[in-house]
Amino acid sequence: MNFEPEDSPQIISLSDAARDLVQEWYDQQVLAHWYQPELEQFEALAPKLRGAFFKLSLIIHMLDCWSAGKSELCAVLPESIQKTIHLMEWLEKQQRQVWPLLSAGNKFQETSTIGRRVARATVVLSKDLNQSLLPTSKIVEFLNQDLADSFHVKADAVGKSYKELGIEIGRNSRERGAKITPEIIKTLSQYFPAEKGVIPVTGVTEPDKSNEIQIDTRMTAGVTPENQASPDVTAEKLNNINVMQQE
Repeated sequence: MNFEPEDSPQIISLSDAARDLVQEWYDQQVLAHWYQPELEQFEALAPKLRGAFFKLSLIIHMLDCWSAGKSELCAVLPESIQKTIHLMEWLEKQQRQVWPLLSAGNKFQETSTIGRRVARATVVLSKDLNQSLLPTSKIVEFLNQDLADSFHVKADAVGKSYKELGIEIGRNSRERGAKITPEIIKTLSQYFPAEKGVIPVTGVTEPDKSNEIQIDTRMTAGVTPENQASPDVTAEKLNNINVMQQE
């Protein structure tokens, strides 16, 4: 907006094509909660989203005008509205991810260390699993491989982490385990991705020993070990030296 001397705002109009885009997006926003019952929990957020649309579209319009060297008082083009719609779609997705967390109060808590390890192990082992039950013993074996006995995880600790991760406990004729469903694997893969392996180093050759610095460990002439007399020092000279030191 631009204020004239009379303190009246300058109205920026929409082009015909831009107005059609705004009308279409607005109608979809209003009707979405009618034919999609699962969006009912987000109905309170819809008015805020629609109210922010025009403010953001004005900002984007002004940025487009400045970058093109035009006056911001010209009509809003459909390109600016389309950019605004893309931004609103992103904001809407963020709303729908954050709102359930805010509405849940204190129901969410940070996953424990053992829970994160079990989750990653479940994701990795499920890739080669052709059945709906992942035995707890398989997870324990996976977690304890290449670890010292003092760091081994017990089956009881793995079983307790199932509830923390939202995994249902199942049982077959031989043992207990985690019930695996596509939804569980999808959720665990999203929040607890499998750790990447070590990238192998290639192209490294053995050092050329012929170019190594040769260190001569032999003592050079005239240098004697500490506390050992030189060969040209006789017993008489050594005795005279001791007498001098005592004096």
